[in-house]
Amino acid sequence: MKKALFLSLALALLITACIPSIEVVEPEPEATSSARLPAGELVQLTPLSSQPTSAAARPESQPPDVEGPLSRDQKVYLAHATVRIWGVKRSGGQMRPIYHGSGTIISPDGMILTNTHVADPLSMGYPSDYKPDALLIELVINEDKPPVPSYYATILASDPTLDLAVLRIDTTLDGKPVNPASLNLPYVIVGDSDTVRFGDPIYIFGFPSIGGDTITYSAGGVAGFDSEAPIGNRAWIKTDATIAGGNSGGLASNDRGEIIGVPSQVGTGSATEVSDCRRIQDTNGDGVINSRDSCIPTGGFINGIRPVNWAKPLIEAALARRAYISPYTGGSGSLPAGGSAAMVLNGWAVDTDSDGCLIPPAVTVFPTGAKRISASFRYTGMTAGKALDYTWKLNGRETASNRFTWQLGSSGSCYGFYLENGGDALPDGAYTVEIYSSGQMLVQAQTRVGGAQGESVTLRGRVTDAYSGQGLQGIFVVVLKPGVNVSTWLRNPQDADVFTFTTSDANGDFQMPDGLERGKTYGIAAGNNSMGYPAVSGEIEVKSDSSAVLELPIQLSK
Repeated sequence: MKKALFLSLALALLITACIPSIEVVEPEPEATSSARLPAGELVQLTPLSSQPTSAAARPESQPPDVEGPLSRDQKVYLAHATVRIWGVKRSGGQMRPIYHGSGTIISPDGMILTNTHVADPLSMGYPSDYKPDALLIELVINEDKPPVPSYYATILASDPTLDLAVLRIDTTLDGKPVNPASLNLPYVIVGDSDTVRFGDPIYIFGFPSIGGDTITYSAGGVAGFDSEAPIGNRAWIKTDATIAGGNSGGLASNDRGEIIGVPSQVGTGSATEVSDCRRIQDTNGDGVINSRDSCIPTGGFINGIRPVNWAKPLIEAALARRAYISPYTGGSGSLPAGGSAAMVLNGWAVDTDSDGCLIPPAVTVFPTGAKRISASFRYTGMTAGKALDYTWKLNGRETASNRFTWQLGSSGSCYGFYLENGGDALPDGAYTVEIYSSGQMLVQAQTRVGGAQGESVTLRGRVTDAYSGQGLQGIFVVVLKPGVNVSTWLRNPQDADVFTFTTSDANGDFQMPDGLERGKTYGIAAGNNSMGYPAVSGEIEVKSDSSAVLELPIQLSK
């Protein structure tokens, strides 16, 4: 019935154009270090709480319609899309919290935007005892109760200069992989921080230490903007809204309910000069007030928010499952350590040659059953005889680590690391390799085993007006069965040729209800002639190593 309605409303007198094909962008293509998974079963981490996650009290995952200033319901929705992030360490079979911050869910399948100093303190210069074994994600189930420990997440992209990082939820508390398409979490649409103007209202959601154990909301206005080297102009949005330790990484929303920034620091005058924020409370609960506690704002100050547009390259890299290369420090979350030392990911493959360079083909995701995964890096500023450490993590938990002595020159194009499981298949999951020098992270790179074969791919995106850039509601988006020619179908549309379809919501966002099969090419059409938007059409190639979610932006013209 709905398909027939689609045909009658949307496909009369269609004019076809072209939608660009989607491709997964792969990373750019002298010795090798190896690691093996420990013998026996992988260590299972004990969660902070055995309290189960319940979605009963959660609002719908779709952001509500916004008209004018945020309503109470909209504020409640944004609160549920804000998470508390704990850096935790394994201790005596338990997980011990060492610090916390905030984050914002930006996709229903569990992508989270936060600060780098929350996700990876070592890359920001914190001491090694702040290195977490895992990142625990707590969800707001009831806004008047503490958030509930629910999942673990791993880092997909990080930039220490920007102090921004993108995470993805990937396992449950008992270590079982999460199917991202099944999460259906409340999420916040990423806005355009370049449209923010002086005096605009701004709304802050997070978990400041002084706010107790529940989600905290504060509001204020845009007090101005500030620059920062080497980022440039509009590096900061200044606001008089209250931000305290623990708010870091959380949500700064506009009055449309979009995230337009990440609360990142307390400052006044220049955004790098901290004032009126003192350590006067035992915020970490260790019984001592010292430098490990969060500072408490004492009034009369201006806070700094990192505009969300600076995070968009990290989000795009995370969506494409490719390495994020920082324009400031290079590498995937890299930070120069030991002077000018740095490493940058070349890419992933099954193996590397004797020089540590990738043996083609390069991949971004490994199929289920892979027995070996290898990463290759280029390097600069290295010192012969220097001790380095590397760690492999599976789903955010350390599985192998070792120390070795650097024996090559100061710079080169290839150095390889590989991981295997004693000849057996590596478990499916998210893998991360981290390389350290003197406790400082040189580079971090991520890949995945599993999902390159068999697992379906979710197609989502946003439909906008090509002239105004505004999201369009009620646009039909249809995916045809593989082998059906979209141009032929548009001339004579048949319901039997439709694989799946949906309509865009009030913000122009859409997500196909059925997953696409890897290794297949699908025709796609989008439009609504009754609204004056004739259809555009094209093809989508879903590759065998495509990420679990593909983003398709669609522009329509009248």
